[in-house]
Amino acid sequence: MVARLNFCLMVMVFLCAHTIVFTQKNADKQANNVDVSRLRQLFAEAVSKDLEIVKDELKERSTKNGGGTYWLVYVKPKRSGHFAIKYTYKYHDKFYEEGENTLYIRAGGKICSRYPQPYVGIANVCLGDTVIVPIRIHNFSEHTFSLKYTNEEPQSIDETKRSSNPYIGDLNTEQISNPLSANLKYLGTQRTENLHRNGGVTIVYSAIFEAKSAGKFSLVLSPNVGDNEPTYKPTKISAGNSTPIIIVNPGTSITALIPKEETICYADKRAFSSHSGNNFLTNLLILQPGDVFSVEYFHETRRPDYMYKAEVIKRNDIKVVPVINKQPFLLSADWNFNEWIVDYLPKENAL
Repeated sequence: MVARLNFCLMVMVFLCAHTIVFTQKNADKQANNVDVSRLRQLFAEAVSKDLEIVKDELKERSTKNGGGTYWLVYVKPKRSGHFAIKYTYKYHDKFYEEGENTLYIRAGGKICSRYPQPYVGIANVCLGDTVIVPIRIHNFSEHTFSLKYTNEEPQSIDETKRSSNPYIGDLNTEQISNPLSANLKYLGTQRTENLHRNGGVTIVYSAIFEAKSAGKFSLVLSPNVGDNEPTYKPTKISAGNSTPIIIVNPGTSITALIPKEETICYADKRAFSSHSGNNFLTNLLILQPGDVFSVEYFHETRRPDYMYKAEVIKRNDIKVVPVINKQPFLLSADWNFNEWIVDYLPKENAL
């Protein structure tokens, strides 16, 4: 009986391994059979009025990074405003039949605010910037493309940013040592409480900075609770998780990756649909003087049966301030989609 079970297990392992190899061979074959010239023609017909196509290329993602084949198109907006690039496709799938993805570009003027967010990417670009548009190829075919443009003047986009600054008037502005003062102005610390449905809470501390002058470095933050260090052991951001930062002079053009797409998948002749969002995250911050951003450096989660005890309430008065460290610039190509931007960083003489 045991021998029979072992034999069955060996057969299952072999079949699984064979399936993985077969699937990878199919993916490789599909990538090799993509009619890129046809994709380029259809894409150009849809967007050329509003976007300049700089170049395009096929990219294979490694298995450890999620796998899949993408067609990357590098474009430059020809005018300011909002661009919605939609592409539809047929699935090579037994459940879903077809789908559509929408990617958004918001372009300001030649000198504009790019809305950079740590561990997310750049939500806004300036005229002259190049935008990487990722088109999924793996398991898809029969692509079609369309573009919707909505005008918005550059000054309107900048005004929207100024009026929506979330940090004004909500900071602990205690001054601390800042070895990056030549490039970054420390504005203070923001403490937020995120309540849980079960009655618990997660407390998050973030340091707020303003970019001052051009430079290239990595920012490392760690928490410091001073002489009143509590006995609990909080979860904290590792010092190894540094934030790579490049501050460029106003008017410097950059290459940015669209940070997300919205997806609708259809099945049963469109009787069923599912909605989702896919992120193309990077952890590089490309800033210019005047940009304000935040980086989390400490958080802890308190259980509902523990958070109202006297010693815990007393901890609310303890200041958890950041320790700022400057490190040499380091951008890991293995972090999410950094691999697509690592070869397109601003040149040293542009800083």
